[in-house]
Amino acid sequence: MNYRYVVQELRHHRHRTLVNVMGIAVGIALFVAINSVSSAYQEAVSLPFKSLGTDMIVQRPEKRASDSAQSAAVMRGIRLPFSNQLLSKEDLAQIQAIEAIDSYATSLLLWEFGKTGFRTIMGVDSSQPSLGPVKATEWIKEGRFPGKGEILVEKHYAKFAHTKMGDSIEIGGRSYKVVGLLEIREGAQAASANMYLPISEARDLIGTGADSANVAFLRLKNPSQLGSVKADLSKNLSGVSVTSSDSFMELMGGISKISDQFSFLASIVAFGGAVFLIVKTMLANLVERTREIGI
Repeated sequence: MNYRYVVQELRHHRHRTLVNVMGIAVGIALFVAINSVSSAYQEAVSLPFKSLGTDMIVQRPEKRASDSAQSAAVMRGIRLPFSNQLLSKEDLAQIQAIEAIDSYATSLLLWEFGKTGFRTIMGVDSSQPSLGPVKATEWIKEGRFPGKGEILVEKHYAKFAHTKMGDSIEIGGRSYKVVGLLEIREGAQAASANMYLPISEARDLIGTGADSANVAFLRLKNPSQLGSVKADLSKNLSGVSVTSSDSFMELMGGISKISDQFSFLASIVAFGGAVFLIVKTMLANLVERTREIGI
């Protein structure tokens, strides 16, 4: 290749070269930016599940009549959240029977409406240390995971409630000693609560059986089986709510579809623009050479 000739061409046709380079650069930048946004969207959707080491979450919402308003007196004390009623032993047995499920952990989420306000309490199952809210042990900033008669407090709530290490907190007429403070990791809001304690303590507070739970965190042997497992759960467990990363994708399906279509169209436009600039440059050079040789 005659590099000297190439340099001369670039020097003599600086305006044309600059326009071509900028056009191609803008097309490439647009393509990369749109694909980066699409990838970031996919990552953000799956983050709440990755943070807990789970592929899906199973809950049973409460069936309530539209006119069944509850009085303040009924709401007082400790109760189950409306969206998290107890999963029966039969429900948990059905979950365990699905072969595609590698492991599962349970938790018991409670609400307390007291004189000082509203707070959430999470009873944690420590039998699966890498799955579900028990991963909160990795977020402890001070102290340790609680035992019997002890509690772990989220640090922002502790600051709001003026609570510190060694203090006692009364829940449902029982006193618990604060033995740890934790900070919820970004993207782990699915397991967020004001306070954490062993699931056996939470069961005692609400007065349920030894195996009671209202949230199940499932990890699959193969994530590609997500659709089939969700279908099995919905079929065998009537009335349950099954949440996974693709649930958010379905919920935001319109945005996802528009994003994908725009990405495809923008890629075509960028590619077409680059081809147009290359062809335009070739034709301009051809016309110029034609004049030089006198055709």
